[in-house]
Amino acid sequence: MSIKTAFQGKRVLVTGHTGFKGAWLVLMLRELGATVAGLSISEPDNARHAYYALKVRENLINPGTAVGDVRSLETYRGLVDTIKPDYIFHLAAQAIVSVSYRDPLDTITSNVVGVANACEVLRTSDQSIISVIVTSDKCYKNKERMEPYLEDEEMGGDDPYSASKGAAELVFHSYMASYFTGKDAPIASARAGNVFGGGDWSPNRLVPDCMRDLLEDRAVTIRMPEAIRPWTYVLDILTGYMQLAAGLADSAAQYRGSWNIASGETRTVLEICNTLVDALGKGSVHVDAKAGIGKEAGLLLIDAQKAIQHLGWEPRQSLDAALRDTAEWYDRQAKGEDMYAYSAAYLREKY
Repeated sequence: MSIKTAFQGKRVLVTGHTGFKGAWLVLMLRELGATVAGLSISEPDNARHAYYALKVRENLINPGTAVGDVRSLETYRGLVDTIKPDYIFHLAAQAIVSVSYRDPLDTITSNVVGVANACEVLRTSDQSIISVIVTSDKCYKNKERMEPYLEDEEMGGDDPYSASKGAAELVFHSYMASYFTGKDAPIASARAGNVFGGGDWSPNRLVPDCMRDLLEDRAVTIRMPEAIRPWTYVLDILTGYMQLAAGLADSAAQYRGSWNIASGETRTVLEICNTLVDALGKGSVHVDAKAGIGKEAGLLLIDAQKAIQHLGWEPRQSLDAALRDTAEWYDRQAKGEDMYAYSAAYLREKY
């Protein structure tokens, strides 16, 4: 089933709708004709965040009940019982590695208990809800090898964030093996990482840090210039999540389980920064290796061939083109443009 038709007239719950990816997902679903509800622990503090720029609250059917903690099974189940969604996209998480070092318990409970509650709600629901549980490429036990990781490889994680994502996947698979054993169970997990795009103002994340500095005429400071990641544009990642959900609607037996979604293009941190500098036509990059936040992997790659071959997913733009479009989004916002109108028009043109 095409995503152009899969969500038309459907009710969709997006947890983590106040996050960067969640905000864009709400806009994309609304553009596809879905009715969207949200559940997230709080609204962002930054008025420039995608949540506000894309008018997410105004596009929800439950603005009065959208703030809540996915760690509360009663809250999660109560909203699902009320909304009766056809689809759930579970994105709610503590997503910042540096924050996980400062508050590991909050990170672990948000990311593990949240997924456990999502699975428990699905296990006990009277209806069959097509569900995509979003974790991260950090779920893998990272040996910093050149070969990308496949979906059936060992889970792990040395830092609290990565450990929480590995644990979340183990919880998901325990429910799959213990309860969602029928081939008609329409549930899957999606693993992606290093997602970038307009409206992300999170701290200690490369593209937002670059754009903060560049737009305020400061040199960009980076700590690991040669680190390599599978950078992927937010709209391509979200298209993958939606294609997976649409696939589950067609054939749960074929699409259930776990999926890597990531661009095959890789760049170093320094190359990403230099591309953004070139796109804006100003700025410089400074390396400070002492600005570290704890143990961080220098190399992490995942193999998305399963999604490419079986979902028919692939990035619609090259990495360089997506980075240029991202820089333009931030620049337009800084100049006071209506980013909701611009973003909706951009989606219609390119996605």
